[in-house]
Amino acid sequence: MLRLSLRLRLSLILAGVLALLLALDASLTLFGAGRRVDPEIFGATALTHDVLSEAVANLKPGPDLPDRLAALAASLDRLRHVRVAYAPAGAEFAQAPAHAGPPGWFVALVRPHGAAATLPAVVAGQPAGSFRVTGDPADELEELWESLITLALDGALAAAFGFGLVYLALGRALAPLDRLNAGLAALGRGDYDARLVGEAAPEFAPLLHRFNALGASLIEASQENRALRARLVSLQDEERKEIARELHDEIGPHLFAARAQAGAARRTAPGLDALIETLDALQSVNRRILDRLRPIALEELGLGPALVALGRFYVRNAPGLRVEVEIGPLPKLGVGPETALYRIAQEALTNVARHSGATYARVTLKWEGGAVVLRIADDGRGPGATPGRGQIGMRERAAAYGGALTLRPQAPLGFVVEASFPLAEG
Repeated sequence: MLRLSLRLRLSLILAGVLALLLALDASLTLFGAGRRVDPEIFGATALTHDVLSEAVANLKPGPDLPDRLAALAASLDRLRHVRVAYAPAGAEFAQAPAHAGPPGWFVALVRPHGAAATLPAVVAGQPAGSFRVTGDPADELEELWESLITLALDGALAAAFGFGLVYLALGRALAPLDRLNAGLAALGRGDYDARLVGEAAPEFAPLLHRFNALGASLIEASQENRALRARLVSLQDEERKEIARELHDEIGPHLFAARAQAGAARRTAPGLDALIETLDALQSVNRRILDRLRPIALEELGLGPALVALGRFYVRNAPGLRVEVEIGPLPKLGVGPETALYRIAQEALTNVARHSGATYARVTLKWEGGAVVLRIADDGRGPGATPGRGQIGMRERAAAYGGALTLRPQAPLGFVVEASFPLAEG
């Protein structure tokens, strides 16, 4: 179904009202035309009858009398609304020539009533033929038809002009709605700095004012949410560090002591080999848990070397996967953004190694266009349609520091995870 804009609908309504008024005016003109035409025809017919009677009474007999009577009829035939014909005694009246006039449907609507009368021509007491006087509304109908056409043309031009004028006026009056629509679209894209400026009608001015107030409120709420997310991520990192410290300081020494005691006891009890292997495995698991809870390499080496070490870790532990790491010059970042970037790279490479079936991954960390950009590209099949906890965690870490996370496929095969952190936010 065709949906018209409010501007076009209002303009069409006005044009329809003008057309309706024009049709009403034309209808009134048509229905009243018959009452106006008939009296004129009857009056002209009666006047012509009296003139003929008077003229015939003053004529003298003579051999040219038929010619004079015919000339009299011809002179009166030129009168308005009347047709006069003369026929000598014993002859029939000639057929009046037809002439083009208004359409038949128009004549039927007006319904004029023509009058016809036959007047004997008696000169000096002798019959000399007869006259036929017929009322003819053709002249009046032609004038009425021309008036109706003029009215229709003027009305159509007036309707077209009114439509155009109203369309332009409505466009100017409804322009604030277009600005409001564009502003709402900008808010939907996350551009909370969008503002609506300019004059507006009193009906729309409060809407623009409320929109601008909404934008300011969204900026404030966004800043508060960002601060809360950063605080939450910071608290999570602190909690991880505390757990890592407990594992390192409490579980680590006990595992080391148990391993040392089992090693010493193996000299007298060779059957402890399985226990020693179990303790070695527990120590390896403990180290991996510690590394995931608190990236020691990040604290000791910094972000760039830590990412290089992370790439080497996945090369060692994911057979068939080749990882390249490229680090460009970077500005100084805070501890929070550095940790977030490291964790995003760690989660992305974990997904590459576990789920994508990739054979190659490239990690780049560069300064681009006012932001620090981390990009992990692989030749695998990418994640599933439903985001998992890893993707959600990456997005939360990026958003906590004003960054943005993008996941997209790349041609001809592969997937890209990109995190961008504005420097001002870092």
